[in-house]
Formats: sequence, structure tokens, C-alpha cells
Amino acid sequence: MSSKAEFFTIRCGINQAIISHEISKIIIVTDSIHAAKKIFDLSLYILQKQVVFILKDLRGFFNCHYENIIEFWECPSKINWKLHQNVNNEMKSFNLAPMLPNKNFWDFSKKSKCNDIISK
Repeated sequence: MSSKAEFFTIRCGINQAIISHEISKIIIVTDSIHAAKKIFDLSLYILQKQVVFILKDLRGFFNCHYENIIEFWECPSKINWKLHQNVNNEMKSFNLAPMLPNKNFWDFSKKSKCNDIISK
């Protein structure tokens, strides 16, 4: 998985965790611990925008309660840990529905508007 995809996945997981105020511990299981460590690297690089969003979410999580913690566990895919395989299979079968607005929606909207003008 690319670092960009790894960061996106971590960000989605953190977002889901901070929505529920009952969660006080986040455990991120990843086969790319070097990508996860980049979250706390504040030097300039291509994925810094993602890092800023993740750190903002984590700040909210930690400010919610002083006992909140996050842990990173490295679990290489080659170990074939059953839980890791289940998550991996679930993520590969997950189909994200595009959210509006997207290019196709805008193109359709423009075409529809043009058709309305022409028909008048």
C-alpha cells in the first residue's frame, strides 16, 4: 500500500474513533510501520497535508480526555495473522460510493442547465 493510502486509512480510522466519545484507546495495526511513524515527522514532504489533518484529529482525541492513548502495532502481511487477513479482505471488498459534488455531477449539472436554456 502506498504511503498516501496508508495515511488515508489511518485518518479514516481515527475519525471513526473520535466520533464515539466512549473510545479511549486507538490501536492501529499496520504492515507499514514506517509510514505510520511519518505521522509524527513534521519536516516538509509530499504527504504533509495528510499529516496535518491526522494530527488535528489526534489533538481532538487527546484533548477529549487526558487518559486517551494511541498505539501502533506492526503486523507484516507475511505473518498471515487472521485478524489482519479479515481486515485486509474487508477493505479490498469495500466499495466507496462517491460523494457529491464530483466531476460527473458537475458535468451533468452543466449539461442539464444548457439543455434548459436551449429548450426555452
